[in-house]
Amino acid sequence: MGRSTVLGTLGRLALFAASHSALAAPPVKRRLGQADGDRRAEGVYRLAYNAVSVLATGALVRSLWRLPDRQLYRVGGPARAAMVAAQGVGVLGTLAVAREVGPARFSGLAPLADLLAGRPPSAVPTAQHPVPAADGDLRWGGPFRLCRHPNNAFPLLVLGFAPTMTAKLATFSLGTAAYMVVGSWHEERRLQAAFGGQFERYRRDVPHLLLPLGQVPRPPRRRAPAAPHG
Repeated sequence: MGRSTVLGTLGRLALFAASHSALAAPPVKRRLGQADGDRRAEGVYRLAYNAVSVLATGALVRSLWRLPDRQLYRVGGPARAAMVAAQGVGVLGTLAVAREVGPARFSGLAPLADLLAGRPPSAVPTAQHPVPAADGDLRWGGPFRLCRHPNNAFPLLVLGFAPTMTAKLATFSLGTAAYMVVGSWHEERRLQAAFGGQFERYRRDVPHLLLPLGQVPRPPRRRAPAAPHG
């Protein structure tokens, strides 16, 4: 049962990851834009992508539920309370990420509403990061000052600190962690291409996925006021 559970979980997770990544690939976005017009693609793509992701996640969970499983360990006492608290931090951090990015922008509801109202579509997040300030500066705050990819880091706390661990959950957690690490590298390339030197400065100031012990996150850099002309 152990080997079949591990292989079955990894196979299903790999299929989900491949389809999820393929839908997010720039060529897919470009083809959609060429077919329907960039404005329509901007207003519809993110909402459609998120809807497909939710359905695919539901199908993945249902498929995994049918696999045989066995318990690896169950933590009790004060240690269990500490692990549940760590999971709570992961949940709160994930909610803070959603708040910082903007739920309406991230879900695709904002650009879709603009499209239906005949307005130019709202800017959407790049690689699950907040839209820059009006002046184009990357003044990312909140959880994005703790690490560059809190959207990946905080969910891993929820998975990794589960006080009751089964073979399926352990395999799923390790596979998800690997996918998120690889995904964060891909996000780095997209952010570098989109924001250039500004993202390079942000990368120097903020850790990748985990906040090193003893390191205090630096405040966001502010642009110096322009010198008066004349």
